[in-house]
Amino acid sequence: MKTGVKENLIKAGYVLLALLSTMALNCRWSFLGGSEGGFVLNFLQKFGISFQGVDFADIVTVIAISFFYLKLIRGSAFDLPALILSAILSVLYILCVQYRDFNSTSYLFGSKFSILFFVLGTVGYSALLYSVFIFLKSRTVTAKAASETKNGVLSRFFWPISWGFLMICYLPWLILNYPGSGMPDTIVQFQNYLGDRPWSMWQPPLSSLIMGWCYSAGKALVDGSFGFFLYALLQTVAAAGIFSYAINRVRKMGASLKICIPAILFYGLVPMWGAYAQWVEKDFLFASVGTLFTVYVAEVLSEGRLSAKAVIKLAVSGLLCVFLRNNGIFAVIPALFVLFFYVSKKAKVGVAVILLSILTVYEGVTRILFPAVGVDGTSVSETIGFMLQQTARYVNTYPDELSPEEEAVLAQNFQSMENFKEYDPQFIDPIKRFYNHSAPKEYFALWFRLLIKHPGVYVGSYLNGAFGYLAPVAADAGAWIMTDYSGYLKDRMGVEHKGSEAGPDILIALRNPSEIQIFIRYFTYPGLYTWCLVFLLYLLGKGKKKGAWVPFVPALMTLLVCTVSPLACAMRYALLAAASAPVLAGWTAAVLRKAPEAE
Repeated sequence: MKTGVKENLIKAGYVLLALLSTMALNCRWSFLGGSEGGFVLNFLQKFGISFQGVDFADIVTVIAISFFYLKLIRGSAFDLPALILSAILSVLYILCVQYRDFNSTSYLFGSKFSILFFVLGTVGYSALLYSVFIFLKSRTVTAKAASETKNGVLSRFFWPISWGFLMICYLPWLILNYPGSGMPDTIVQFQNYLGDRPWSMWQPPLSSLIMGWCYSAGKALVDGSFGFFLYALLQTVAAAGIFSYAINRVRKMGASLKICIPAILFYGLVPMWGAYAQWVEKDFLFASVGTLFTVYVAEVLSEGRLSAKAVIKLAVSGLLCVFLRNNGIFAVIPALFVLFFYVSKKAKVGVAVILLSILTVYEGVTRILFPAVGVDGTSVSETIGFMLQQTARYVNTYPDELSPEEEAVLAQNFQSMENFKEYDPQFIDPIKRFYNHSAPKEYFALWFRLLIKHPGVYVGSYLNGAFGYLAPVAADAGAWIMTDYSGYLKDRMGVEHKGSEAGPDILIALRNPSEIQIFIRYFTYPGLYTWCLVFLLYLLGKGKKKGAWVPFVPALMTLLVCTVSPLACAMRYALLAAASAPVLAGWTAAVLRKAPEAE
């Protein structure tokens, strides 16, 4: 074949890939319509309504992606791991869209047409993701480290300047919506503190105490509203300080200002973070402290030793993570366990001491201290909620396959078989609240038998409860902007809005683009941060920096726990992953910039 013809065919192939990628991006993934007029007519009618109406944007997209492919992929060496990972993420994305919209894959594999689109869509997405992998690799793993001045004002005073910038960004949210917003969990925590509800580990007692102490101090100084506001101010100052400190630390490890400045802008200008600053709730403070723990883990790896100061930092931040949120233990202990295998022999002793100390304190507090002072444990339904959800899905999918004995076991543990009609595929609480733990052994045995019968039901239930964390398919800013308060906050605590009513409305207008407008809303996709971590881990793997993945453990464990959490897409559950993502990006850049001889 002549060189010119071969060259044109190669170009045409990349343009075709760009076309498939554009089709995949614009596909509705709900294959309705069609007629009985034969295969060709049926195919054409379905094809005509399978895409979003985007006017001329699809033409621009095809041209842009074609140029991207021709200039980037074509001149790069083939990367099999990147291609495999791209294909896996592509399939996962399409599956998550199906469970988001239809709670199943009934549309995806319901006809030859839909199967064809699944294949074409997978190819299109895979090509697009593969090009992103190659682009990132060319800009990081194979790029030369750029020189950078160390004498500039920003470089010398990065932490205070960035801390001040974040405070400037967050304070308007606190002022315009004074004294802040809350949610049902907030009320429970204040009820615990004020003695209106028995203490339990349903809400983390340490978090409730901090909220209560701020409230009591503010009420003594001014009034209940000021006490409510004090907690919002505390978490805002802490978050701004920790985020700026963490980015400053990875900068000192080797990340350039080209990485660090966008990271600070992300924390300051994305409206989601301002909304969390004024939200009186446990998640923002936990995510901040978890980010601090993450950067301390990175520092230990970067320095290659464990000083006495580092031991204190890891122990204190780890303990705070464990007690500020109930699932904090799952972020801290695995991270320390893995860290043990990647430090020097001398440092292993210190890491082991920290790990055992945190475990000992946690067990002592939760099993001895809390019961002694009247703090009840959590309900078992909190732990096995995803299993209850799988059972409910099975009952609603195969009701006729249950024997009278199996129905009796379920009725005993769930009060009544009628309770299963409350099943919501994307929200665990409607089923979880009916579980009474009357016959746990019989229930667990039944759960396993049903798994053996129809494992696909359990997989479907899992994906229905995890799609928002596995792929960037749904937005959820999380934090609320309250325009009014419940009776408890008003009457019992004296919390009420002060100032103009226009303040909350302005913040609502700022927050809404986080969920509904193009570009900014993508930052509120929990699954986006999962994919960001995957991209970063890929870069570390290509750079043969495998031990550098250890600081990712807290974020990865948080996301894993999210997939069995009550909601299918809740940013507040994944907030630690979102908050630590810029720090991990800086850490990745710092590791990849190190010269071989410096390792």
